[in-house]
Amino acid sequence: MAYAYFRTDSFNYLFTSNVGRLNLSLFKLLADPCFLFIAYSSLKNKNAGGVNYIPVGNVTLAGIGKLAERLKNHRYTPKPTKRVFIPKANGKMRPLGIASSEDKIVQKGIQLLIEPLFEYQFHDNSHGFRPRRSCHTALQQIYFR
Repeated sequence: MAYAYFRTDSFNYLFTSNVGRLNLSLFKLLADPCFLFIAYSSLKNKNAGGVNYIPVGNVTLAGIGKLAERLKNHRYTPKPTKRVFIPKANGKMRPLGIASSEDKIVQKGIQLLIEPLFEYQFHDNSHGFRPRRSCHTALQQIYFR
């Protein structure tokens, strides 16, 4: 199996020019089959099936190419998310949305595109839902100050 390793920081030069404006259409980059393959490769849990019960690991290179073609031609529409309720420790139920395999790839691609655009704007003390940060890094920062 081929893996493409991707660091979002290395793509910053694609998004900004000398005057700070976008010089590349983000949608064109999202519709690129190579970029979708990078998004596919960076998904962690490839054995989880989505709405269509096809695990992400079973998506072929031809399937990624067809997905890119549909995105390019503006014919891609996301499938409805499957809603499942899972039990919590206190006995209540928590809703969980499960997207289809193609939707997971597109969502990861969008994340890879917009994360470097917004990451630099966040405060250094912000640790929630950020790359390489967690509640553990927040506690370490508090402890060592």
